[in-house]
Amino acid sequence: MKDGQITVLVVDDEAIIRESIGAYLEDSEYKVRKASSGQMALEMTAEALPDIVLLDLSMPAMSGIEVLERLVSQYVALPVLIVSGLGSLEDAIGAIKKGAWDYVTKPIQNMEVLEHAIARAIEKRNLRRENLRYREHLEQEVEQRTRDLRDRTVELEETQSRLLAENEERRNTEMELQKALTGTVKALALVEEERDPYTVGHQRRVARLAVAISKGMGMEPEQVQAIRMAGLIHDIGKVSIPAEILNKPGRLSEPEFRLIRGHAETGYQILKTIEFPWPLADIVRQHHERLDGSGYPLGLMKADICIEAQVLAVADVVEAMSSDRPYRAALGIQPALEEIDANRENHFENKIVDACLRLFREEEFCFDKTSEM
Repeated sequence: MKDGQITVLVVDDEAIIRESIGAYLEDSEYKVRKASSGQMALEMTAEALPDIVLLDLSMPAMSGIEVLERLVSQYVALPVLIVSGLGSLEDAIGAIKKGAWDYVTKPIQNMEVLEHAIARAIEKRNLRRENLRYREHLEQEVEQRTRDLRDRTVELEETQSRLLAENEERRNTEMELQKALTGTVKALALVEEERDPYTVGHQRRVARLAVAISKGMGMEPEQVQAIRMAGLIHDIGKVSIPAEILNKPGRLSEPEFRLIRGHAETGYQILKTIEFPWPLADIVRQHHERLDGSGYPLGLMKADICIEAQVLAVADVVEAMSSDRPYRAALGIQPALEEIDANRENHFENKIVDACLRLFREEEFCFDKTSEM
């Protein structure tokens, strides 16, 4: 095997599919191993761990889901891609909930799609490994600080028992203990905030502002409620984005940026099969669209964008600019208001911008002082 060559285990009970996928990947310089059943796949994985598994769902004897569950439970960092003809959204969501990393439907019309999914999974695996190493290092730091704290506590107790009359020395020792406690708490806080501290409260604040704008415009109560609900989940699609990308402090790569931009469509796919009394899926999908067609994911223009999504878009921009991001500090309310004012008509509807400006400039709207949703 060439140095750095990726090993792919293709699991499918249909020989023609195994061979066609295997031949393509071998031509692309992957090392390919093939299994015709779930049991065979488990045995081959135990013998030599592959870099990635391509797994069919519909197989006799042992189903793909059962194989997936056993692989996920035994090999936490092993990427498993579902390659199956059972291509409904429910199947994809079910497999991903069970631990699959991605889902490609058969028949595969373009093998480059499969190769891209493999490359994306390997990149995600590498990011997870790097993140895991960081977390392990952080946990070791916490453990060491905890041991130091215990040692200091023992030392303090011994010192206090010996030097009970020495009040000044006791106070100094207590101060040292307090510093150790503070350091430990900070280390634990880093672990808790590791995934994405920026998004804490973001959706709630966007929903607050969007509701205030819609009420200021005199919108119908049902529309206001739809905006409230959509605002609270407008970034739900980001659940599919690795935390290490959401929290990346530097410039995103082009694949990472495309992944971020995909959250609106992912949110739509998650919500569209759920029956709501409001068009939440469409609002979530369209909250990054712009009047001049420069938005995403569909490039909609003007009246093709629902009014609820247009309101949410203005609130999202204002909150995002006035809050801290992993790659920059908060820009403040005033620059945010200037941004929406400068982009009225081409990006944002005039009456929505006017309602938002009125809230801040005349009614003293403030994110910190508004009531809970």
